[in-house]
Amino acid sequence: MVLVAWLAVCGTAAATGGDRLDRFRELAASGLARAQLGGAETADATVSELYALVDEEIVENLESGGPFASLGFIQERLDAFGGAWGGASFHILRPAGGAARAPLTIGVLALAGVPGSGSMRLYGRTAGAVVPVRTVTHDGVPEVHEWPAARDGAPQWVVTWTGPAVGRGARPVRVELWRQRRDDEATRVWGSADLYPDGLWASDLAIRRGEIRLRYELRYPGWKPGCEGQTEHEDFYRVPPGADVPALARRQVFNGWHRDLGTAVERFFAALAHQDLRRLAELVPDARVRARLPAGLRPEPACEAHSPDTPGMVVVAATDDGPGPDSRRGESRPATSRVPAASPWSLWWTRAPGGAWRLSAAQPVLE
Repeated sequence: MVLVAWLAVCGTAAATGGDRLDRFRELAASGLARAQLGGAETADATVSELYALVDEEIVENLESGGPFASLGFIQERLDAFGGAWGGASFHILRPAGGAARAPLTIGVLALAGVPGSGSMRLYGRTAGAVVPVRTVTHDGVPEVHEWPAARDGAPQWVVTWTGPAVGRGARPVRVELWRQRRDDEATRVWGSADLYPDGLWASDLAIRRGEIRLRYELRYPGWKPGCEGQTEHEDFYRVPPGADVPALARRQVFNGWHRDLGTAVERFFAALAHQDLRRLAELVPDARVRARLPAGLRPEPACEAHSPDTPGMVVVAATDDGPGPDSRRGESRPATSRVPAASPWSLWWTRAPGGAWRLSAAQPVLE
């Protein structure tokens, strides 16, 4: 009789799960293509419907108890949903923690090529029933990493959202530390968005229990996507003794010269545009170089080049927009000028003994 009852439960669960899987497959086939082309609202609505079906599957199995509530069984069911649409990635796990409370069940869901589909979903028991107690969704693919429990034994975990590579391989990244407060509640206690409000583009990310290492690009005047040798930071976070959240333990700067150069170049073009002769004299000490600078110079979004003959000299690309006021006298250049309109220029920058960048030479490329 027990075996018959168990088989009946299995049959009912399989039928329900099969119907749900069929609905997921139909919706994915018809809706995700439109979602990828139809804008944010269409994508959000389709993703919400698909994830509601996944929520139902997870909750039903957790409520059933026994072998149906095991992570292995639920993961098999999620693999079936993922197989219904090749770009789906669904995983389930539970964080480690003390015995004071039952850990929440964590689901991480993502749909490749669908913006804003990276979702972390927490399932717990409220008023005697298992429900999704928290949902957090960002761009990128979510991944959960192990993290030591809090000092009071509360389970903790780190979740990352990683986007596609841009430029020379850096990826937009979001890192958050979560802590379970009760059997049906968890909160974010630390996050990279608070520390890097302008965004985080990591070329390397390593997370171990209690340690986070981030190497990331900076955005500063003169930064250009895809160029070599630009300034990066590597930050190392660890949980200090007597604390529960990580703190910055060490920062290393790579290629800091490029950020300094970008600042100097930005000041130079601003001084040239506003005819700030005092600032120009500071940045361009040689009066002969200042005399030949056209006021129509503007920066070009090209990568800097190191001089093959002079180590420490960097060539910055610029363009002369054509006849305009002379940089020193405010007079118009004659129409017979040998320099053609919108002509490319090379600006040769050299680092002074004190570390400051100065413009040491400037000439048209086709002079």
